[in-house]
Amino acid sequence: MLNTVTGKKGVIHIFLLSQIRLIVVLGGLILIYALVGFFLVPHLLNKYATGYVRDEMHRQLHLGDVRFNPFTLTLQLAQVEFLEANGGPIAAVENVLVDAELASLFTGIYTFKSIHLVGPTVQVVVDAQGHVNLAFNDLKKDHQAERADDSLPKLRIGEFALINGRVHIEDLARPVPFSTDLTPIQFKLDDFRSEPAYGNAFHFSARSHLDEILDFKGKLTLQPFASSGNFKIADLTSGTLQSYLHDVLPFRLLAGRVNVEGDYDLSLAQDLNLKLSLPHVVLTGFGIAPKVSDGTPWVSWVKLGITDTQVSLNDRNIAIKKISLEQPNFKAVLDQRRNLNLLELMGPDEANDHPWVTRVEQIRMDKAVINLEDRGVNPSVNFVLSPAQLMISDFSTAPDATIGLNTSFVINDRT
Repeated sequence: MLNTVTGKKGVIHIFLLSQIRLIVVLGGLILIYALVGFFLVPHLLNKYATGYVRDEMHRQLHLGDVRFNPFTLTLQLAQVEFLEANGGPIAAVENVLVDAELASLFTGIYTFKSIHLVGPTVQVVVDAQGHVNLAFNDLKKDHQAERADDSLPKLRIGEFALINGRVHIEDLARPVPFSTDLTPIQFKLDDFRSEPAYGNAFHFSARSHLDEILDFKGKLTLQPFASSGNFKIADLTSGTLQSYLHDVLPFRLLAGRVNVEGDYDLSLAQDLNLKLSLPHVVLTGFGIAPKVSDGTPWVSWVKLGITDTQVSLNDRNIAIKKISLEQPNFKAVLDQRRNLNLLELMGPDEANDHPWVTRVEQIRMDKAVINLEDRGVNPSVNFVLSPAQLMISDFSTAPDATIGLNTSFVINDRT
């Protein structure tokens, strides 16, 4: 009997020792895992990430506070800076939060609950030769070839959010350098997947320092790249257009604002294919003058409305239902050779093998004032045509097109 009791106690003792050893081993493994996760991972991330950027990208990466929680698989970065080799800024982020899923270890799909970027800033610079700093054209060609051969990794993100971002754009390739700032930028992407043909819902909004608003909502796929949705551009100033399109426009914009809203469908499956549907385009308070002038507008108007516009990039076609011009003012001059000054605003004729074709069902001009000076006679003669009305139907730039025209006006207050 004593031997039986002693045997049971021995078994219990051995069992307890094994459990204690197991607990100690598990506790030790958890402790090692915690130490590696909390301390070693941030150190290795800082070391190898900055080293890769330095050795392979020939740039600088500075990481501030790096924290990794191995139990929740969350990574936090503070004060991240991505710099040129000479220290010039490229991008920075105040805070980064990456919340990973444990499933990534078993499914082979990089899976994240959420990725948040707070306070990111990006410097987009186009140099005098037209090179964009973010293209990294100086990287080794073999690295570029490797990246070109790689397919996109399998990736899933429950929520990607960019909060209070800022983009500084500087284009030095234009005859007149252009620069602007977009801030704050908000971008949200829900249930993102890199799978082929998967539609990822997104929302992008930005505001310029002039309170110009850009807002996009839609879906995008990465394989192949395509996006569709609706957009809104509000209070875009003529100054912004003039600064960026200075070398494209045959005239000079003096004042005015543009408001546009519509839908878009973009695809890069083979060639670039873009279709736009614009229910409303409104240009208010505009003034137009020749490129070289004293700032006096040759053409101005209170409101220009464009209704139901369809644009197809592939077909090079623009179809418009109606254009209405309210209270325009024209300063027209016929010189001694009977040349009309307003034609200068249209720019020179350029040959084009594939010209765009524009069709407008109706063009209407109301309450126009036309100040006409005829310098072909001596002394010169001035006429004022007001109020002038104009109606054009079935306008088209296609060859051999015919239009309908109806007009009425008063000359010098006399019918």
